[in-house]
Amino acid sequence: MFIAYATNVDQILVLRFIAGLGMGGATPVLLALASEYSPQRFKGTVTTGVLLALPAGAMLGGLLAVKILPVLGWQGIYLIGGGFPLLLLFVMYFLLPESLEYLAQNNKSSSLSSIQKILNKISPGIGEIKAKDLLQPNKTQQQKAKLAILFQNNLARTTIGVWGTYFFNWIAWFMLLSWLPTVLKQAGLAPENAPYASVTVNAAFILFALPLAYWLPKLNTAKILTFMLITGLVIVAGLGLFIESNQWGYIFALIALAGFGIGGQQLALNYLVVAAYPTQVRATATGWAIGMGRMGAILGSAIGGIVLTQYGVSGYFYALGVPLVLALCCVFLIKYRIPQVQVDA
Repeated sequence: MFIAYATNVDQILVLRFIAGLGMGGATPVLLALASEYSPQRFKGTVTTGVLLALPAGAMLGGLLAVKILPVLGWQGIYLIGGGFPLLLLFVMYFLLPESLEYLAQNNKSSSLSSIQKILNKISPGIGEIKAKDLLQPNKTQQQKAKLAILFQNNLARTTIGVWGTYFFNWIAWFMLLSWLPTVLKQAGLAPENAPYASVTVNAAFILFALPLAYWLPKLNTAKILTFMLITGLVIVAGLGLFIESNQWGYIFALIALAGFGIGGQQLALNYLVVAAYPTQVRATATGWAIGMGRMGAILGSAIGGIVLTQYGVSGYFYALGVPLVLALCCVFLIKYRIPQVQVDA
């Protein structure tokens, strides 16, 4: 919101960096919270729905920006785009429940009271929850929650691969999403048309995601991730070559394909932990993988302006290839069909 009052490019870059920290971190937190409150059999469907709602909102924002820009100017876009989330913040504070897992680990009487209230809303008449049921997990649960378990039983290489795949892919995706309209304007696209880039990549992501959500449980996760990442590398190389040619038809076609080659991994990653870890440690593995993705999202959202300033529009797209290559290398580290292992009590 404060970007609307910026008086030079340096101020805009600093404020966009700060905004990137928040926007990059919010998405994986939201996904984790939605997953936690979903019934087990609908967890994948709910997570996919939340994931698709994010590009749908970005697409709507792009369409609104096209209408707002001629009337209120670029400052109006940031005022409205920053003002509505602030209003939503107050609504979320009162309506959005805290993570039950977090509350259960916070050994306070107020946490137990909060858990009781949330569970009563979910299932009225559930009865009184005892502190010992939630705040004193048994030894097996404690062992599961330890980070070290992800590096035992020949899982170390897989854990490094999974963390790296999440981290580097989220860098690329959020770097693209956060800075694409700015990059295209700097490349010569008319400012009033730049928001259509966000509309294009997010609409394509949704279109690709619908069949992917159906087929991914039936496909080899490693192979589909490899194919997506290679496709993403071809796309960013093409964008680097065409971006200064003003051939906007080709450029927007490549941007649409980026919805699959860079964004499609967001769906495939949901199945990565399931394919790579035994059941006993899967919950712990998922939490840490999402955490790594969260760090990548924050970093990707924040550094786009720095990359653009240092290397220009062509260099920006070529730079997107670096995290994609690293993510591809990490996929090759992952071992699949891991046998069940015993978690010591």
